[in-house]
Amino acid sequence: MATNKFEQAVANRVAARKAEQEQASLALLENEAFMDTQAHIMALSQEVQKLDTIIHQLNTGITPFVAKDGTKFSVRVFPISSFGMGLDKLMGIISNSSSAFTDEMAMQYEAIVGIQFTELSVARELLGTVDYVNKDGIYVEGTRTIAKNEVRASVDSDEVLAGTKAVKQWETENIGKLYLVVQSICVKLGLYEILSNVEAFTEAVARWEQAATRRATKQLEEIEKSATLNSDSSFTIED
Repeated sequence: MATNKFEQAVANRVAARKAEQEQASLALLENEAFMDTQAHIMALSQEVQKLDTIIHQLNTGITPFVAKDGTKFSVRVFPISSFGMGLDKLMGIISNSSSAFTDEMAMQYEAIVGIQFTELSVARELLGTVDYVNKDGIYVEGTRTIAKNEVRASVDSDEVLAGTKAVKQWETENIGKLYLVVQSICVKLGLYEILSNVEAFTEAVARWEQAATRRATKQLEEIEKSATLNSDSSFTIED
């Protein structure tokens, strides 16, 4: 009997606490910062879902190009994680538009995304590519690295600082233009939460480049290490 009373008392207290907490949570509805945060999360979630749908349609709905030898080339779109939630998907759509390399594929790409392929191409060219190691184990510099090296080499000065300053100026102009095109694409697609300010966007581009360089460097080191081990373990049997 005492046990039942104890359990009932605890249950009553739990119910009372829950009621108090629910009442307190209602007060959050009057908290403007809280409501703004919730609105942002909900809108961001909707934008992410929209981009997920577009990527799925791009990866499954575009007719592959079949070469004369039977090789099939399909559109493959994947997010660029360095840009953060939502924007990673849009930048993937922009970057991977290069896989739609025929007029027919480009037309289908444009129809699915809802943005003129010309605008996507302009954004892609401004974004450029990053360093990677190809299937033959060769380190390949991306167009961004090549452009920076050319800017650095064009500076008529032996001072390292002058070259660094010139590269910084190129980056500022390049990312400034890219940001405006991406901003235009966002407005046309009704995406208002995934893109913040140009400073954050600049940092995201830098993270993308740095991550790619680290990845490519590590891959090359592993390839060279493997080659060294294979060389050391080889031997010749003499008669």
